[in-house]
This record gives sequence, C-alpha cells and structure tokens, in this order.
Amino acid sequence: MNRLNLRRKKSWIFFSLITFMFVGFFSLITSKMYIADDQVLYHTEFYKEIKLSPTENMTLENWEWNQNENFMEVLLKIKSNQGYEFQAISKENSNGLLPVTLVYQNDENYVLKIENIPYIWEAMALDIYQVAKKEEIDIEEKNIENNEQEKDKKLVATLFAEQTKTKINNDLTIKEDKVYEIFFIDLEREYLKTVIEKNKGLIQKEKRKQRKIKEEIQELNGEMKYQTEIETVDTQRKIQSKDGSINQSNMQIENYRHEMKNAEEKINKLNQKEQDILNNQEK
Repeated sequence: MNRLNLRRKKSWIFFSLITFMFVGFFSLITSKMYIADDQVLYHTEFYKEIKLSPTENMTLENWEWNQNENFMEVLLKIKSNQGYEFQAISKENSNGLLPVTLVYQNDENYVLKIENIPYIWEAMALDIYQVAKKEEIDIEEKNIENNEQEKDKKLVATLFAEQTKTKINNDLTIKEDKVYEIFFIDLEREYLKTVIEKNKGLIQKEKRKQRKIKEEIQELNGEMKYQTEIETVDTQRKIQSKDGSINQSNMQIENYRHEMKNAEEKINKLNQKEQDILNNQEK
C-alpha cells in the first residue's frame, strides 16, 4: 500500500512539473505578441528643437490629417543648408513606404504631403534623410562628362505621429505657395511675441532679485556701526560681493532687452514682408 501511494505521489509530481514547463513554454512563445500590442507609441512634440548636427536643427511646426481624403500635411522648419529627402511608413504596413511629396519649400520652411493614409491607423513615422550630392565626375579616358549626380543619404531624424494625438482636419487642402509663405510668417511672428513676453518676465524677475539684494546691503550697512574693525572689513567684503551681483543682474537685463528689441524688429520686418505679399496678390 505504501509503495502504491509512493508511485501515485511521484506521478503527481511528474505531471505537475510537465504542466509547469508547458505553460512556461507557451507563455514564452506568445510573449512577443503581447509586447507588440502593448508597445509604447511615440508622438513628436510641436516646436521642440531636434538636433540634426552640432550646428543644424529642426522643429515640427504642424501635422494634420485629412481622414476623408487620405492624406496628411506636415510642416517643418529645418535650419540647415543641406538637401533633404523624406520617407513615411505606417505601423500597419511596415514593409511599404507611403508617397511623400514636397509641396512647398522656401529657405528653412518645408511642407510635406503624405498620401494613401489608411482610414484607421495607429502610428506613423517620417524619416528625414540628409542628401549630399557628389560633384560631377569627368571621365577622362572616354572624354565624357558624367552629369549624373549620385546621392549619399544619411538618416538624421525620425518624427512620429500617434493617431489619437493627430489632429483630424477634413477641410485640409494643399495650398498655393503664397498661402504657405504667409502661414510661416504668422507662425514666426507668434513665436517672437512669446520671446518678448518671456523676456519681460525675466526682467521683472531680475528686478525683484535686485531689490532683495539691496535690502540685504542696507541691513549690512546698518550693522557695521556696531562691529569691530575686523568685522567691518568682512561686512564690506560681503557688500562688494552683493554689488557685483547687482551689476551682473543689470547686464543680464540688458541682454534680455536686446533680445526683445531684436524680436520687435523682426516682427516689423515680417509685417512688411506680409504686406508686400498681399499687395502683389492684388495686382
């Protein structure tokens, strides 16, 4: 009887071990499916500077989706003298590229049109490639000038869009160049206004700091008449240090005022440029 119970116990342990191994193996092979469903989706912020190189950067200005017409409009500001190409791909079809057209480009302002967008999608990626064109090659032995320019492409940035965070605009249309030009003027003008307001706040902050330092200097001056000669020397050193802090603060205020003046001048130039464009449209 004891032998029978021992055999049953061993069988139960063996069965439990096999079941545990099977469940573990099944969880392992299906874990990728769960991870794929729960993966983090990224969405690039508007107006946030993205470094392309130590001296070059870009910002995403806008990204809208016309769901009815199955296309997107992406506005970029790329501060660089290089040439660029763009490729778009959706999470739903990672093996195929979506058509991307550069519909407007003026200086650092770019407008892209991405087509064939699924009516329902989850995530989108826009790859930005820097293109360097090689100089024309002169084939001396054949005395033929090769006018074909080979392109060297380097991926420098990827922008992301998540469907739930992308603005749907079914009135969205591809516009004329002048409309985009005015749009970018307005965009820069609004940014410069925020720079002015920001610097106004920073100036007020420096002035409050100065008032506090001056109060501290006044207190130190009042204490000196009750101090010994050695204590007075130490207090004077502290006052000099605080005077230096006030001078530095004044220099910082001048920098803020210079930035504000520069921004105001740029706004005036943008207003003039916008008016010239509108006047030319009326002719």
